[in-house]
This record gives sequence, C-alpha cells and structure tokens, in this order.
Amino acid sequence: MGMYKKGDINQLKTPSVSPYPRKLDYKERCLNRVAAVGLVLLCILLTVGIILLATKLTQIQIRYKALSGKLQITHSNLKKQIGCLNLTKQIDQLQKEKVALQKQLTIIAAQPRVGWVNFGSSHYFFSTEEKSWIDSREDCIKKGADLVIISSTEEQKFIIKELDRKNAWIGLNDRASEGAWKWVDGSALTQGYWSMGEPNNYDNEDCAEIMAYSEKIGWNDVDCNNKGKWICEKPQGI
Repeated sequence: MGMYKKGDINQLKTPSVSPYPRKLDYKERCLNRVAAVGLVLLCILLTVGIILLATKLTQIQIRYKALSGKLQITHSNLKKQIGCLNLTKQIDQLQKEKVALQKQLTIIAAQPRVGWVNFGSSHYFFSTEEKSWIDSREDCIKKGADLVIISSTEEQKFIIKELDRKNAWIGLNDRASEGAWKWVDGSALTQGYWSMGEPNNYDNEDCAEIMAYSEKIGWNDVDCNNKGKWICEKPQGI
C-alpha cells in the first residue's frame, strides 16, 4: 500500500467551488415564472378591488347626499303640514269663538226688548224693585248701563209719562260737595227740572229722584240710603 501525504488527504476532502453561479434547470425556471405571474395577477386583483371599493364608496356617498336632501325636503314639508294643521285648529277655534260672540250679541241685542224702552238714541230700564241710590246704580252698571242722565225737556216728559205717578232714582248727586250737583258721568248739572222748593238738603239729602205724582212733578233731593225704584239708561246698539 502506498503512503499519501497529509496535504493530499485534505485535498481529497475539500470539494471544488466554481466561481460562476449555478444555472437553474427548466423546472425551477417555470416555477419562478409562475410565481411572478401570480404575484402580478394578485396585484392586478388588489388594484381592481380597490377601484371597485372606491367606486362603491362614491356611489354610497352620492346616495347618502340624495337621501339627506330628500329627508330635508320631507322635514320641511312635514313642518308645513304641521303648521297647516295648527292653523286649521286656530281657525276652528276662532270660528267657535265667533259663533259664541254672535250668540252673545244676539242676546244683548234682544235685551232692550225685554224690560227696556226705547226713546231717542237710548234704551231705558224702569225697575220694579226698590234699592238705595248706590245699589241702584250698581244694578245699572251690571246691565251695561248707568243711572239715567236727563238732558232735555223731551226726555224729562218721556220719563214722567213712563213712571205713571211713581218716583225713581236718577243719576244726579252732590255727595262730593254740597250744592255742586253732578251727573254719574262726572258732568256738572246745567239744566235742572227741580220740583218747587227743591233741592232743600233737608236731613242730608245728597241724591236726586224724579217724581211723577199728579200733585208734584219734577226732581227732588233725597237721602241716598232711602229705598226707591230707579231708571237705567244706555245708548242704543249696546
């Protein structure tokens, strides 16, 4: 057996390395090409997907804007409809109030024909009860009138005729200042129709009545607390 050198043995164990890269065989080249094509296709698919998603998002945004516009129009229409409904209710309420007022006016218009007498431009109420001057005036005010103010000879004659031999309170007094006779509307007396010897302020007589007795006709001053009938007056049309 021959003898080998140590260096020869090491040379046998160490494989030789080529300075050039190894060439791929046909199978490896095909696999690489398939991988590259697949990667390209995947990129294309991803790009198409992104485009489709962007298109879909744009469509959704357009539909959202259109729907928002429709909702605004619908909301505006609903507000108008609600406003119309409220207006209709207000009209109905006003119509009811109108009917109620017409009924009241009818009652008021008929009132002068019930217990009231017309003369000139006024309605007159001749009471059948008896009250003090103050209470008599309050009754007239409740009726929408006041104690009568006699401003003419014709009115004086009319009242005397209607009284038919009775007496009644009129709207004249000097309660604020003795001798300063004033009507209930605050105007001063300018033309009086006093009975002979009146007013005499006998026993604190500060309110006036009209007398229609055959033996005594005209005005008389009386204690305001005395009980007597009264005459109310209010303009026609009230």
